[in-house]
Amino acid sequence: MFLRIWCLYACKLALVCMVLILVGYFMPDAGPWKSVSIVATAILIPVVITGALAAVWACVLRKPVACPSCGTPAKAVMRSQYDIGVECDACGLVHANVLTGLRLKVEPLAIEQENEEREETAAEEPQEPS
Repeated sequence: MFLRIWCLYACKLALVCMVLILVGYFMPDAGPWKSVSIVATAILIPVVITGALAAVWACVLRKPVACPSCGTPAKAVMRSQYDIGVECDACGLVHANVLTGLRLKVEPLAIEQENEEREETAAEEPQEPS
């Protein structure tokens, strides 16, 4: 549940707060934008601290997190810089792009393993000159 809330809502809230902070920075001091910037900063700080603690918990300490689909303990993984998820034994790879993803994606683990094997064999095979 935490991963679902984090990927789908908290990361988007952080982006909106960053935009509001930048708008408040570039707008004149006389106006409501300074107050909006201060409120956005007050919202952003706890979101960032929570994200840092969650990253340490899941990725550095390798503690299990609950699968967003079925709730069983699973291993947290990062597929790319902006794509985080969990490897669940029951569901497969459950992941979302924290910047642009509006829903969680579920992929069977076998597909991921086949793709990795194909990439490894393609890298090992010598290229024919054309």
